[in-house]
Amino acid sequence: MPDAVALVPGFLGFDHLGERTYFADRFIGGLRGGLQARLGRAVPVIPLPTLPVSSLAERQRALTGHLAKLDANLGASTWHLLGHSTGGVDAALLTRKNALVDGPKGTIFGDAPPAAPRLGSVITLSAPHYGTGLALAPLAKLIAGGKPNVAGLADLARIGIDALQRDRFWTRLQFMVSTAKEGNPLEFVMHLLFGDALAHDLTPQVSGALTATSNRGDVPISCVATLAPPPNDRTEDHLYRDLWHWSATDDGEQVQVPPQPDFERARRIGSPPAGPIAAKDNDSIVNTVRQVDGTLLALVGGDHTDVLGRYFRADPVDGKVIDPGLITSGAGFRDDHFFELIDCLADGFAAQMKGAKGSSASA
Repeated sequence: MPDAVALVPGFLGFDHLGERTYFADRFIGGLRGGLQARLGRAVPVIPLPTLPVSSLAERQRALTGHLAKLDANLGASTWHLLGHSTGGVDAALLTRKNALVDGPKGTIFGDAPPAAPRLGSVITLSAPHYGTGLALAPLAKLIAGGKPNVAGLADLARIGIDALQRDRFWTRLQFMVSTAKEGNPLEFVMHLLFGDALAHDLTPQVSGALTATSNRGDVPISCVATLAPPPNDRTEDHLYRDLWHWSATDDGEQVQVPPQPDFERARRIGSPPAGPIAAKDNDSIVNTVRQVDGTLLALVGGDHTDVLGRYFRADPVDGKVIDPGLITSGAGFRDDHFFELIDCLADGFAAQMKGAKGSSASA
């Protein structure tokens, strides 16, 4: 059966709007070229949309619907999923023997198998498999709880001021509003601020419990984790500074503790901070130790959006800024690291396409 790769977006859910894409175009082209060079045949790499800021159960239903349509258009393909952030959780949970359903306290597993096409493998990037400390921060509790609190309101104002800072405003705004391409943009903004389903599902209690459940199929899952340096007094990007501190949140609750990955033996891309990785360390959105569910492919020194191809890029001739990136963490993630990451992903998928026959998620 022919192979195909589907790219699953994160929290915001959009695939593209005009020329604005979730995964950078060079990400899509680079991965397809890398696979063709390794396999000697063309492998489609197709970005998918999903439901923004919706529950994990709702997102799974949307994902399986899009995959079914693509499967019918392309023929009986074996699908290999690459998911970023929440999209990585979506992809990994689709390999389980049970489909997700909406429960009284968040998404849970139901009794029926997922309506998934034939899956060959999954790779996740910066995915909150065991939840994220960001979902425990006052701002997230304001959104998920629906009740005003002083700290949450202060953080809401703070993030608005942060987003306006420096020359990244338009880049950030264009990326955010791309997810409002369908329907009323104002309705989307209200849903983003006050819709609580996904914010609740990404807490360590809910996501961690789903990931730890032993209802796995036989589809292999591999993970790329990201780690960015802690901000300091010289950190110019205040949005990164605040997001990092909010993601490091630990409110003392007993939450699902992930198994400790062997980061010391992992392939290292870029310059991830040296030393042991603590529970608070993160990429500005997800704690690094919560990003692994399966085989650890690599540890990347970069922030949450660097791995999408959304990092600082300048013309080497005249120094003109080509892409300011979405977040500036000081990790120093650049073109060489990006293409090493693409090589790593192509290696991972090619190995599965050469050696695995593929299987259904319900097998």
